[in-house]
Amino acid sequence: MSLLQWTFIAIIVFGLWIMLSFHSQGLFIAGIVLIGLSAGIGNGVVFKMVPYISKGNTGAVTGFVGAMGGLGGFFPPLVIGYIYQWTGSYELGIGLLVLTGVICWFALWKHYIHGDVHIVK
Repeated sequence: MSLLQWTFIAIIVFGLWIMLSFHSQGLFIAGIVLIGLSAGIGNGVVFKMVPYISKGNTGAVTGFVGAMGGLGGFFPPLVIGYIYQWTGSYELGIGLLVLTGVICWFALWKHYIHGDVHIVK
């Protein structure tokens, strides 16, 4: 849980970094690489959590998580592209990625970290 929490925080921080570094190619590339690494670590953490959250139904849930991950890699670039066409800037699209990270971090914090559900005893 703690690693997933830090992954969401890293995605939020590096997303903000990307938003503020559009005019510096080196900082922008570093931000893209770091957010990609953070998302990759988060991917591994989520798949590691599946057996703890869904005992006895791990195969089906793993398939569902994989499908949702596929959608997560498909729709955000489309949304960011539409936002760019609409506004002429990528900042709002990256801002939505940051907002999604904040919402996911808050849900994790509220339900699993400070809530009633503790998957690792």
